[in-house]
Amino acid sequence: PRYQITQITISEQLAPLIGIDATLKNNVTARVEYKQMRTLTLTLLNNRMNEMRTNEVTIGLGYRIANPNFSFIAGASTKGTQNDLNIRFDLNIRDNTNILRDLDGSEAQPSGGGRNVSIKPSADYVLNDRVNLRFFYDYVLNTPFISTTFPNRQTSGGLIIRFTIAN
Repeated sequence: PRYQITQITISEQLAPLIGIDATLKNNVTARVEYKQMRTLTLTLLNNRMNEMRTNEVTIGLGYRIANPNFSFIAGASTKGTQNDLNIRFDLNIRDNTNILRDLDGSEAQPSGGGRNVSIKPSADYVLNDRVNLRFFYDYVLNTPFISTTFPNRQTSGGLIIRFTIAN
């Protein structure tokens, strides 16, 4: 046939479904988000429906320290810099489920998915108009919902020095 449809996909995303982002007078920032996503894929070649669902919660806290005294960064001069230090902590919990359904009436079976927990603290400091320093640490834990895959942990951290080259 000239027009053969082998797969139909419907995707819906509520990102964020609920979200609050606030900055308080005492330089504390807070963020809470809840996201939901769903993708349905109907494959007409093997008469199967694949449903992928994602629920995600993000909690973030931050604090801005105004004009910290980092005279050791400025070198031999005794005056401190006049920039802010931004400290953030983000926690993200994401549940992915993948369910496979045969259209012949057999029972639905989970085919994948897992829980992804990430912890990301960081500190940003603008040294001057050309140099930005960022200390970070990222920890990600993946725990699968099915027994055919293994739990996975990833850790990274370090210092990023960003130079801006502009006139």
